Amino acid sequence: MPRTTYYARLTPRVQTERKPRPRPARALSEEEKTQAIELLTCEQYVDQSPGTIVASMLDKGEYLCSERTFYRVLA
Repeated sequence: MPRTTYYARLTPRVQTERKPRPRPARALSEEEKTQAIELLTCEQYVDQSPGTIVASMLDKGEYLCSERTFYRVLA
């Protein structure tokens, strides 16, 4: 048995309780998530990818969230 393994097993590891991660300041609120879901499931955009939806929204001068955020909301 390697020496490091022997000494590592002599001292038991102490399990510390992890603190919950703080919510990022730029995270979407529940209202914004609901708006994103409604936009993704409306008849006009139901068959389109999030990238296409973001591009068409930008053409209209509106911005709800990024393409990657749309994918996160869908997941």
